Amino acid sequence: MPDTAVTQLGALRGKIAVTTLHKGSLLQDDMIVNRPALRAGEQEIAIMIDAATGVAGKITPGSSVNIYATFKGQNENQKDESRLIVERAQVLDVGKLTPFDQNNDDNRNRSTEAVPITFGLGTTDAQRVAYAESFATHVRLALVGAGEQPPAAAGPDRTYTLDKDK
Repeated sequence: MPDTAVTQLGALRGKIAVTTLHKGSLLQDDMIVNRPALRAGEQEIAIMIDAATGVAGKITPGSSVNIYATFKGQNENQKDESRLIVERAQVLDVGKLTPFDQNNDDNRNRSTEAVPITFGLGTTDAQRVAYAESFATHVRLALVGAGEQPPAAAGPDRTYTLDKDK
């Protein structure tokens, strides 16, 4: 057996898999990492993300994502818009694929399945996410690459309408 094989069940406590584990495969220590934890001032919030628009299985615990919400204009004078509501949110956990309640009218424009994603966020960002999940037409995640990050978007750069492309 290789030196990297996990042979003690206690070694799994507080760990999560970083890759898909298949029944019967040999578990090695580079296949698991410590579960991401809340930092001071953060709180956990979980939302259901449409499986079709949630970066198709590439988001894992420890990932950093931008959270976007699209809102319908409230009248014919107000344009539909997309907003960057949270930048570089830390993903704490990714749940299992769950079917949407197809009898709920709020799900008519969504796929049939969603994934619960848990984030570690400050109070203001947690409020933004809760608001978007309740009132946005869609909430989407954009996986942020590792390494040095560009400066945060500010002011009008956080909101987008098609008119900006004209």
